[in-house]
Amino acid sequence: MNTETPTRQPELLTDPQLLESYRRDQSFVRPVRPHSVVRITDTAQLQALVDWANRTRTPLVPVSSAGPHSHGDTVPSVGGAVIVELSAMKRIVRVDRRNRIAMVEPGVTFDELSPALARE
Repeated sequence: MNTETPTRQPELLTDPQLLESYRRDQSFVRPVRPHSVVRITDTAQLQALVDWANRTRTPLVPVSSAGPHSHGDTVPSVGGAVIVELSAMKRIVRVDRRNRIAMVEPGVTFDELSPALARE
């Protein structure tokens, strides 16, 4: 059960230039322009977005890192999709030295994780 309280509403972005930047990557995947981009900052926002997408049958495309992207997995495969920008989710939830695992939110980069691992 999620006990986080969202600090603010997710940011909905519809700027044509931004949407164009999510239309393609460096792969050979067919370019498809998304409907919008939603910047998520916590799990409560993400849960609400997924609930909405399920109710409205809206496809979601998760993106957790800055480009360049080159595998086609950040490009919508159908029109009307919403890009879910997860790079602001930066929490390192847990580092377990004994079992050599770390639980992190999707926006955590290796450069951010490495110092936390070094401390353990």
